[in-house]
Amino acid sequence: MFPERLETTRLLLRPFQLADAVDVLGYANDELWSTYLPVPFPYTRRDAEVFIAQRILEDESKERTWVVEYDGHAIGGINISLYLARRVASATMNSFYTES
Repeated sequence: MFPERLETTRLLLRPFQLADAVDVLGYANDELWSTYLPVPFPYTRRDAEVFIAQRILEDESKERTWVVEYDGHAIGGINISLYLARRVASATMNSFYTES
């Protein structure tokens, strides 16, 4: 239902990979970044690995999360979720990015 990759001249949106854990740990362990998000602080490598594993295991017919990659590094993510009930669909979109 959702494309696997989206690419522009500056950014690449692609599925999360376990190798992204270092970059996710780097931005998610920033106290300012985590202030308004429901994430633990301090954020550990295990937290990053669990987060990524959950993204990899998503039901892609209902939800898709892409890593936002810039210059070869994961700098955040974007998520789209579909809610289907009684022939009515609604969608939400969330995003999270590092400051740098």
